[in-house]
Amino acid sequence: MKSKNYDLAVVKFRKILNDPEMKQGMRYVIESRDIVLARYQPVFRLENIPLLNEDDFRSFLYFENNRHWSGLYRKGLAICDDMDLLRESLVILLDDKLHLPERYNDAVSKIKGLGKALATAILLVSSPDEYGVWNNTSERALRYLNLWQEFVHGKTPGQQYEQVSQLLLQLARELQIDLWTLDALMWGILPDEDDEQIPINEPMQSAESVTYGFLNEIQHPDLRARLAKLTSAPLDTIMREAGVVFENHLRERFNSHVGSIFSIRRELAIYTILSLDNVVCS
Repeated sequence: MKSKNYDLAVVKFRKILNDPEMKQGMRYVIESRDIVLARYQPVFRLENIPLLNEDDFRSFLYFENNRHWSGLYRKGLAICDDMDLLRESLVILLDDKLHLPERYNDAVSKIKGLGKALATAILLVSSPDEYGVWNNTSERALRYLNLWQEFVHGKTPGQQYEQVSQLLLQLARELQIDLWTLDALMWGILPDEDDEQIPINEPMQSAESVTYGFLNEIQHPDLRARLAKLTSAPLDTIMREAGVVFENHLRERFNSHVGSIFSIRRELAIYTILSLDNVVCS
């Protein structure tokens, strides 16, 4: 049922959508939809999940490839450590023969790292006319519009997501836009000081593949294993992934393995210095 808050929200969304001064990053996200769907819809098609490889999945986690969500890599990288379990989880998540709340709950609880932001981004890309995105940005925007309490009464995360997605579908139909575009507009709803996830610049596209020889000098086994797969990745991607490894070690080993923290901190410091040296000298 529509309400006064809903009607006011529609007006705000229309104003952002029709604003000739729309934020550059938001416009870039909207215009990138077809490119991203063409690349990743086949990847996340249910029948292709048994063949999903780590490189394809990992690439989706970075903004320079998904062109929409800048923070998926922060928690999503760890789930690549068990690709079999990841495939099993995605098969459950993407099987539309199953009831949405149950498959959502089963999938996100099956493997660590498949949170609401990543799970619903995958659902949107796989079926852009059926599933909306539930992440911190969209939730804050809906709360800011005073729509959250009106529509979210589910007892489980899956039930909550079902109701959130239904609301997003209703808004998209009202605005005559697709769910990808609606999710991009969520950034515009929030006050400027709260839109921390909005990408300010378009992702840099490297003209040629570059191999970083300094990666061979990393000694810590976990860091070395993680970065060994990124010898030709953009430097900012390598830096982000190294930071994720470091953060995981700090979180998991602080209490019982203090020595290991200092070890990986030393390796990360060396890696950073070598990276900067390589950039300056190139």
